[in-house]
Amino acid sequence: MASGTEATVEPTVAADQDFIDDLFRRVDQNDNGSISFDEFRVYFRDGVMTSNELRDIFDEIDTGGNGSIETGEMFAFFTQNIGGLAPMFSSLSAMNREMTQALQSTHGGAAPDSREKFFTRFFLKELVQALSALQSPLQVAINAMTEEARSSRPTAIPEQEILLPSEARRAGSKNHDVGSALSGELDRLATLVDKLSGKVHCGTLEEQGDTAILATFEMDVMPEQIETFQIAFTSYLGQTQFVRGCIRATATHNDESVVLYVVFESEEAFDLHLRSEHYRGFQRVCADTLTRPLKFTSMNTPRTWW
Repeated sequence: MASGTEATVEPTVAADQDFIDDLFRRVDQNDNGSISFDEFRVYFRDGVMTSNELRDIFDEIDTGGNGSIETGEMFAFFTQNIGGLAPMFSSLSAMNREMTQALQSTHGGAAPDSREKFFTRFFLKELVQALSALQSPLQVAINAMTEEARSSRPTAIPEQEILLPSEARRAGSKNHDVGSALSGELDRLATLVDKLSGKVHCGTLEEQGDTAILATFEMDVMPEQIETFQIAFTSYLGQTQFVRGCIRATATHNDESVVLYVVFESEEAFDLHLRSEHYRGFQRVCADTLTRPLKFTSMNTPRTWW
């Protein structure tokens, strides 16, 4: 037996394939099977990294050097960089599969009695509460890390615009401009708001079929609180984009005024969003950063419009 202490090498934990596949689909907004730099920078901008730094990371992932990222390249890169978070994403994937099986089982077999239905509803609500409770400390950590990173490099100009990942579909143009990319969508939404506000009868919409909820949020930010608000708002946008029941979310800003349009597939989905921890957390930020309380209106629209 060899004497002395042998050095041990920690094995590299592979990134979860389900997570990488899902991430790839979200970044690849035009669904062509590869990620361009425009798609990459729109999705990965975080208010800290500069455009050049994002370009360096993109080139590092693009080992083929063809100007685009493939699924295998992203998987290899994140396996090397995901670190201790890899088991968490694997656990989430396993939990997602188990949750799907559990929900499917509630619809199979004999009809459950009222007592069984009660416990099913109860434990599902408890599960939602437990998952929501995890968001708050994670968001606090993200905000603290972002603040620390930005304060440590005050001269760096981050690649940062208020633009949702879904808007990256318009980012392929060589003359990409945020205002022009959003103008058509926002004009359409604003026209709908003007047309529908106070003028549409619910019965008329029901006759047209399923309805969706169009919510408009208006925010006027204190000039001295813009940076704090922007970090929280960008995080809120990103989470809202992937909330179950959210069909579309688009934001624009003019100086210190921000308008957010969100479309939900049902009134129940919208109510659930308003009760969510990440919305309530954003409300708390708004209380400290806005010149007046957060204002929102909602209305029914035909589902076919979206």
